[in-house]
Amino acid sequence: MSEAKRQKGAPAKSNHADTEKEDVDVDGGLEFEDPYGDDLDDEEQQELERAVASAAEEDWSEESESEEMDADEDEDEDDAERLQVWRPGVDTLGEDEILECDASAYEFLHRLQTAWPCLSFDFIPDSLGAARTKCPHTCYAVGGTQSEEGGDGLYIMKWHRLHKTQHDDDSSLSEEESDEEESEEDAKLEFRIIAHKGAVNRMPRLTAAWSDMGVVGVWDIDKHLKRLDEPGAAGPPPDPHQKPMYEFKGHGEEGFAMDWNPLHVGKLLSGDVAGQVFLWLPREGGWDVQPLFQSKKNKGTKKGPLATVEELQWKPLDDGKGEIFAASSNDGSIKLWDLRIGCSSPSAALIDAHNSDINAMRFSPLHAHLILSGDEEGNAKVFDLRCPQMPLSEMEWHKKPITCVDWHPSDEAVFAVSSLDDSLTIWDMSVEREGNAQPQEGNLPEQLMFVHGGQQHISELHFHPQIPGCIATTASDGFNVFKTSNI
Repeated sequence: MSEAKRQKGAPAKSNHADTEKEDVDVDGGLEFEDPYGDDLDDEEQQELERAVASAAEEDWSEESESEEMDADEDEDEDDAERLQVWRPGVDTLGEDEILECDASAYEFLHRLQTAWPCLSFDFIPDSLGAARTKCPHTCYAVGGTQSEEGGDGLYIMKWHRLHKTQHDDDSSLSEEESDEEESEEDAKLEFRIIAHKGAVNRMPRLTAAWSDMGVVGVWDIDKHLKRLDEPGAAGPPPDPHQKPMYEFKGHGEEGFAMDWNPLHVGKLLSGDVAGQVFLWLPREGGWDVQPLFQSKKNKGTKKGPLATVEELQWKPLDDGKGEIFAASSNDGSIKLWDLRIGCSSPSAALIDAHNSDINAMRFSPLHAHLILSGDEEGNAKVFDLRCPQMPLSEMEWHKKPITCVDWHPSDEAVFAVSSLDDSLTIWDMSVEREGNAQPQEGNLPEQLMFVHGGQQHISELHFHPQIPGCIATTASDGFNVFKTSNI
């Protein structure tokens, strides 16, 4: 098309009184009107030029914003491509690389520290309600310290103000939205201490403690718990040098295995590194402690006749009636014992459960025939006691020894595993990849739901029995209490 009318803002043609009429342009039979230039005085001309400049600036600004948004999207895509799941024992960090926690992966994550690390702990049941889901949360725990200066003790702890932290790194949230989601108060740890002789190797519920001096003691911590909830209560504070209700020195060796009976209050098992297992029966004023057996290694495993008892646990459900328990050993075996028929020999055995020391073991709280175990080589397995010849599920992910395992208290297929590779993993046995589905990035196991890190020497983990999905871990650098966004 030929030249049309003058574009807005173009200079006007001069027009004098004696100028003759300009020719009319014709192109293809089309006549263009307004063959004459517009008459604009100086003020109108300046105003028009300012309008043109403003419009051009707006066009440039919109284009610039669009380009900036595209650049941000490209940068986000590049960041997403660079983000990878850390694989302990496989991946290595460069000189200028560090591991960063993705806050959005957690509903909440809090770090708590005591003066000395508690390498064993357990949750204390409370009266705040079951299946609690609303933040901020409060929970109670007891742990035993391992100090270097002989100042060992039992920590009776209250962890509260456990608010959501999922959006701590999200700068796009408004201040009002952030206040609705989260509390400005930091999580708080309050505690009472009972002095304890020797480092605490193990700390299960009610509160019993294995000492590295070979002594097992039982304490009444009720007054300490009440003082945590009522710090200004009348009366003298509980004695920090409170003596145990009962002490047993018959083991003669240190140990790590112990478990309270879930059906019979005060009934306890304890096992040591020499393979001895003792049964504690409550009586008035204390306990009657009886030797049950001394574990022996299976033939063809390791040198020496005795097997260290690494873990003991009562069978929680089914027809055991609080009389059946399992014992795992450093010969790779898991044996089941039934007190109703005596302990001259195990009632059932998984002789070749693992190829190395079994460091951790747990019965499922929902299916008593399922047992979860972890070994020195970093493998975790789930066995069905009804057909124990082969594991029901096997997780070969960790590259260093497993330190602890635990089941989700209300999800039958979910469990967690901690390792000396400084990580904790959460697994879901019910996940299966469909035939046409693509495998996970990085060839990750389909059942692997979460990898938690950031601690050193994680020694124990526990699911909270009353806060679904809440996990606590203890390590040489303190406690982590968290709930992931996908469990």
